[in-house]
Amino acid sequence: MTKAEIPAPIVTKKPSKRELTMNLALRSIPVQQIQIQVSSVDSRIRAFLAGDTNGEDVLHELYDDVLDEPIPERLRAVLKR
Repeated sequence: MTKAEIPAPIVTKKPSKRELTMNLALRSIPVQQIQIQVSSVDSRIRAFLAGDTNGEDVLHELYDDVLDEPIPERLRAVLKR
């Protein structure tokens, strides 16, 4: 192996005291106390990705509030070309 083929060593920085403190704080929480709340949107997205639904309800949930917004004039001009 030539010198050019030898990979450079991986240099990592020493973690700061704050980073170490946060790791210790997270490690001290028992797993039973950690609860992740799954929203209904999340459940519906997972159902769509799994092929259980066609995703129409997810699209409405995510984009219905945008449907009433006007299309900007500059975008209209581009679309008319």
